[in-house]
Amino acid sequence: GFEWDLKGIPLDQSSELHVVVKDHETMGRNRFLGEAQVPLREVLATPSLSASFNAPLLDTKKQPTGASLVLQVSYTPLPGAVPLFPPSASLEPSPTL
Repeated sequence: GFEWDLKGIPLDQSSELHVVVKDHETMGRNRFLGEAQVPLREVLATPSLSASFNAPLLDTKKQPTGASLVLQVSYTPLPGAVPLFPPSASLEPSPTL
């Protein structure tokens, strides 16, 4: 897997992951195969801070190439960060007098 240091900047609902896929050539330039934008709001919407994506690869004209990128994305907030999902209230009934 890959990891990125977000330099202390937390993700928010507008955060996206921009992925560029290239065929690595040993000689000459690497060949562009496609790119995808992955909105990370789905990651933030889950208590596990993890989500799977099947993003279509787009060519240089933003048209589908027919291929797709399958990703599993997880987010680990900084230690001490405000939780995105506060602990739920106790489900035990309160005693009545």
